[in-house]
Amino acid sequence: VVVNPGPVSAGSSLVTASGPITAGGAASTTTITVRDANSNPIPGVAATFTVSGAGTTITQPAGVTNAAGIISGSFLATTAETKTVTVTVAGATILTTQPTVVVNPAAPSAAQSSVTASPSSIEAGGPASTITVTARDAFSNVISGAAVVLSSTGGSNNIGQPAVTNGSGVTTGTIASTVAQSKTVSATIIGVIVTQTAVVTVVSGAVSASLSTATAGTPITAGGAGSTITITARNQFGIPIAGLAASFAVSGTGNTPTQPVGVTDASGV
Repeated sequence: VVVNPGPVSAGSSLVTASGPITAGGAASTTTITVRDANSNPIPGVAATFTVSGAGTTITQPAGVTNAAGIISGSFLATTAETKTVTVTVAGATILTTQPTVVVNPAAPSAAQSSVTASPSSIEAGGPASTITVTARDAFSNVISGAAVVLSSTGGSNNIGQPAVTNGSGVTTGTIASTVAQSKTVSATIIGVIVTQTAVVTVVSGAVSASLSTATAGTPITAGGAGSTITITARNQFGIPIAGLAASFAVSGTGNTPTQPVGVTDASGV
């Protein structure tokens, strides 16, 4: 007497999916075991499956279940998210078991990650510019928990290094400087140098009347050697300002001033 299995049981049949997987990496294998209500395997039936979310490429099971009631397929994914696998057997029965597969982001992409600065212009010795770094893989998936290191061209920089990226793949650091010049800020994410850079222009700022100084060598003798007037130009944060012309006036009579020639040097003098 041949005892054949009964109809497909949605509850007794099983579905497993391997994982986690990496976006753009190896596939997840979906293994389907078709059984009747008494857990007898059912050979010779076709099965298909769907995967939730975006960016999936499915390879459907080929043929029909084997003698053990088993058939398998696979899928690839480029979108980092949790996928749910749903199986339909014999075109009608949707199996109860719906496994999930976590798709993790791939490695950081130099081209897809980004670096921005705000504000893009700061004053020497003043508040810092905030550098925002967003870590993404080659498929534009954001990457959380990634270590980021900032670097910059130029001198006398004060760089505040960022923490690891948050759930949105974002982290922030800072840069300030006491030297007026253009800074090019670069970011490295887990060893990958981001292609995009951020330019921060450090300007001298306006002359501060209260922090700038003028000194004179005294005393001198009437008709004798002159007094040297030393002018130091500084901004509101006390940082010397180069490249400025200066002049001075002397009270009283009988004076012959020799005005400064050229502009202030790197020390603001």
